[in-house]
Amino acid sequence: MVGNELADVIGRVGNGTQKAEFLPAIVEGRSLPSLALGDDPVGDGLAAAEVVAHRDEPGWLINGTERYRVFGRAGGPATIFVRTGVREVTSFLVSKHLPGYAAS
Repeated sequence: MVGNELADVIGRVGNGTQKAEFLPAIVEGRSLPSLALGDDPVGDGLAAAEVVAHRDEPGWLINGTERYRVFGRAGGPATIFVRTGVREVTSFLVSKHLPGYAAS
């Protein structure tokens, strides 16, 4: 179910590079995308995100630990929700093969 939903999101709002890189493997069943959510110690949902992202040309630098992952160790891209401003949470689609990504 999560894989289908994330594939649908990539298909609707992903850029051409993301669609070409991730969708064929997801559709063919060779890849399973994951959804990562941070710890929710105070009951504020995504507003309590402790993982942060800062602009680092040519993209973004994400720093922190997501505690809850659906299919986090499976191959495929990860959708990660992070804080990008004081009252701003943004989702990022990232390859699990990037340096610094780890799942246990």
